[in-house]
Amino acid sequence: MNYQILNTTTEDIPQLSQMMQDFYAIDFYPFDEKVTTENFANFINDEKYGVCFKMVFEGEIAGYIILVKYFSFEFGGEILFLDELYI
Repeated sequence: MNYQILNTTTEDIPQLSQMMQDFYAIDFYPFDEKVTTENFANFINDEKYGVCFKMVFEGEIAGYIILVKYFSFEFGGEILFLDELYI
């Protein structure tokens, strides 16, 4: 199997946005392409929010992982929370 987990770039946003739309449709969540595109750009360009990875299989984006940062007293500081995983 030839797969990689890589950092996303703004060039990946159209594919990631489409995957997110497909993911949200499963549970009939609302989806706004313009807002999602802007949110992805802000998120990818500012590490204070967290990190987004793309999963690449045989040269094609096959999914994404979104980890968000937040502060937890319980865990003693800043942590990453798995917000979304789509394959």
